[in-house]
Amino acid sequence: MHHLFCLSGTSLAIDRGNGILHPCAECHSDNALGLPGQSGVESLSMAMHNFHKDKVNISADPDSPECYNCHPGPKTGFLRGSMFRAGLSCKDCHGDMNAMAASLNSGRQPWLQEPGCGTCHGSKFQENANTLFRDSVLNNSRDSLMSGKIYCEACHNSPHAEFTSSGTADNIIPQQLQGDSYWIWNCYVCHTDYVPPPQVHM
Repeated sequence: MHHLFCLSGTSLAIDRGNGILHPCAECHSDNALGLPGQSGVESLSMAMHNFHKDKVNISADPDSPECYNCHPGPKTGFLRGSMFRAGLSCKDCHGDMNAMAASLNSGRQPWLQEPGCGTCHGSKFQENANTLFRDSVLNNSRDSLMSGKIYCEACHNSPHAEFTSSGTADNIIPQQLQGDSYWIWNCYVCHTDYVPPPQVHM
């Protein structure tokens, strides 16, 4: 280990010059990787957002100039779902760089605590308690037999690519199943033997 240190009290630049590379999560905790980092060192998310909040102001994507410098880049294309096409961008759910840094500084756990659908769409469409969208299941079905068994993503697609998506590949499943590119609204495309409960007319 080198004893000559550079910016932030590390030997990273010197080590790199000597062919020694260090993963960020060696020091900075990263919940996305499930790595704890070192005690007393900011999480990778906090370090990146807080340090760059007053420095990042350009990007290849004019609709999200700060976020797309890192997440994940314009070629990958996070912004292809129905919410983006309706005029929303990263900041409408996640906040800008300053808001990200402030929420992390207040104790939010990066990657484990994320914006919720219910914030805008109401309690009927919120994720399961203490659960991210990607792990949440339908819990308000007209038929209780359906609740708790179908992931939200199965019908709505993944975050940032919600049906109808601008990504051609994203829409293949609904097109094959129900002949359109909307979210899976027709239960019968999967449940071919399903008999709905009788409707009660008042």
